[in-house]
Amino acid sequence: MKAISILSGGLDSCVSTAVAINEGYEVIALHFNYFQRTQTREEKAFNDICDFYKLQRFCLDMDFFKTIGGSSLTDSTIDIPKDEISTSTPSTYVPFRNGVFYSIAASLAQRFDADAIFTGLVYEDASAYPDTSPDFVNKTQDFIQSASAKKIVLKTPLIQLRKKDIVLLAQKLNAPIHLSYSCYESNELACGRCESCLLRLKGFKEAGVKDLLSYQIPTN
Repeated sequence: MKAISILSGGLDSCVSTAVAINEGYEVIALHFNYFQRTQTREEKAFNDICDFYKLQRFCLDMDFFKTIGGSSLTDSTIDIPKDEISTSTPSTYVPFRNGVFYSIAASLAQRFDADAIFTGLVYEDASAYPDTSPDFVNKTQDFIQSASAKKIVLKTPLIQLRKKDIVLLAQKLNAPIHLSYSCYESNELACGRCESCLLRLKGFKEAGVKDLLSYQIPTN
């Protein structure tokens, strides 16, 4: 079996990749540089994780998300929200990013005759993004299948998990989450205050596992 794993370099995509490997898939890792603020650090995490697993990899550059704008991840004039977990769509949402990512992953899956696409999508304990819902996944699965000669399954092994459970699953699978990076804002030390950092820290704390990532602020 062969799978494309969308690997941002973050905690969730690292664990999703570990799940794919544990299930016996030959994994090809796929990363996107879309001019996000932490592009440099995310790409390093991606390569570190790929090196750990000795994965074949593709890293694609795309500047059109920055041109489209509308997200604080790609527009430095929009502030990254701090010290809060959003209940409505936050400014960090990149318009239809996941839809674009999955389309490209489907293209790569066809190219390599892959059976599955893995993504670290999380719905239960994540930002309020409209393209992370189970309904979106189901419809995307149908979209991919309608344009594929063979069945390509979109697999989201973490979608119903809390961050705590993701950290515990990482421990079980010996996933290299110490190499992952989750911050929305900084390419140096993680800020510890953006929503992605807050969710990560919360997950590690509730799981009783030490986060080896370094932060700008005390995280005890």
